[in-house]
Amino acid sequence: MPEDSKLHDFLAELLRRGGSDLLLVHGAAAAIRKNGEVEKIGDSPLDGSEIESWVQPILTPIGAAQYRATQIADSSYRIPGLGRFRINLHRERGRAAATIRALPVKVPALGELGLPTEVSNLAGIRRGLVLIGGAAGESIFWMISVGMPMVVKKLTAPGSEGPTAQQRLQQNLALWRQQTVQLGEQMAK
Repeated sequence: MPEDSKLHDFLAELLRRGGSDLLLVHGAAAAIRKNGEVEKIGDSPLDGSEIESWVQPILTPIGAAQYRATQIADSSYRIPGLGRFRINLHRERGRAAATIRALPVKVPALGELGLPTEVSNLAGIRRGLVLIGGAAGESIFWMISVGMPMVVKKLTAPGSEGPTAQQRLQQNLALWRQQTVQLGEQMAK
């Protein structure tokens, strides 16, 4: 892609403003997502064929074939000296649209992500199985590590304690243990 192209300019502006995504939608001006908020960076509404003409040429060969076959494609793109990007070219209401995510040049350290200490402990587990889940809308997550002595750790968001979630976990664990034993018996035969 030539450095003076409109898409290149939009991507440079995305990075300059510290945004996470470039949003290209038919009938709307180019916009970026920054800290969860959408900000316009273009002056005039875009046309779907215009978006397609900018994005299709930078898709990988597999991404281009995927788009021709299904009208949706995911691809990667790199502009030397500027950055790396993940591209999603798709159709919205019959017209081309794209979301292009800026990827960090440097992978952040675990401590820079602002995650709870319990989550960082997952990185230290050398063996076993870790399952994280919870009931929808309850903001309850369970960390289970297997392969060493069974550890069950409950991580909850403030105000989300509830006996029903704990009871469901115990039932699911009992069912999981039963299925694991049955699978082991079948494999031993």
